[in-house]
Amino acid sequence: MKARNEAIRHECHLQLYGAQARAQSIVAIRKKAARDGDIYPAASDSEIETALFFLVGQKLAEEIQDPATGQKLYRITSAGTLHWENTESH
Repeated sequence: MKARNEAIRHECHLQLYGAQARAQSIVAIRKKAARDGDIYPAASDSEIETALFFLVGQKLAEEIQDPATGQKLYRITSAGTLHWENTESH
């Protein structure tokens, strides 16, 4: 279970890194990752939300709310970008 959680967090971080300043929804992250074949196919929105909660807690990502829809969106922070770029094994 630990390895699965770490893999999902890693993939969420990758998807946020790829989008940079563009905020992403949980659904968009899951769909893009699944299309790229880079995430557990059975990763649920709940698992992805938990992974994003962790990344936000580590200050590697931030959660924002779309003012028009109220939807939660996520984007990488400067610290998250530096962390990704300084990590040797992706």
